[in-house]
Amino acid sequence: MRRILIIILVLTLFECKKESKKNIITNQDSKSQNNYLNSKLDSINAELKKYKTLFKTIEFLSSGEFRYIENEKNDIYGENYRVEIYLSEIYKSVYVSHIEYYGEGMQRISKSTRIDFEKMSGITNGQTNNLEFNKWNNFNHFELRLGEQIYGVEIKKPNEFIISEY
Repeated sequence: MRRILIIILVLTLFECKKESKKNIITNQDSKSQNNYLNSKLDSINAELKKYKTLFKTIEFLSSGEFRYIENEKNDIYGENYRVEIYLSEIYKSVYVSHIEYYGEGMQRISKSTRIDFEKMSGITNGQTNNLEFNKWNNFNHFELRLGEQIYGVEIKKPNEFIISEY
């Protein structure tokens, strides 16, 4: 009888040891998952803060002409650009977003770039408060108006622009 009790006790101890190993592995997996989720949450919070400070008020938004793409590599079938003018206090910022269309009517912003209009045109930050969108000329060319002066903006790539005065 004593031998049977000892055998049962030993088997019970082995089972407890197996369960504790499982718990250790599970705890490690939970910790790594928790760390991963926390880092993702931190990066999302950082992005939200960035957008809250950069984009105070949207003042103007205009989408340009849609263009079909002959592309066999992936499922993107069209694209266009969008001009966005944001107001922060008295200063305006101009952003150009490249939008791709794919699948069954889905779209995504593939790139959004701020045009450093002040640097490229030689104006000051304070002068941007009179900046207005004028019109689209074609798929990748639009005009901005600053008082009586008109600036043409040609989009070479989603993050490359040429500004010219008219």
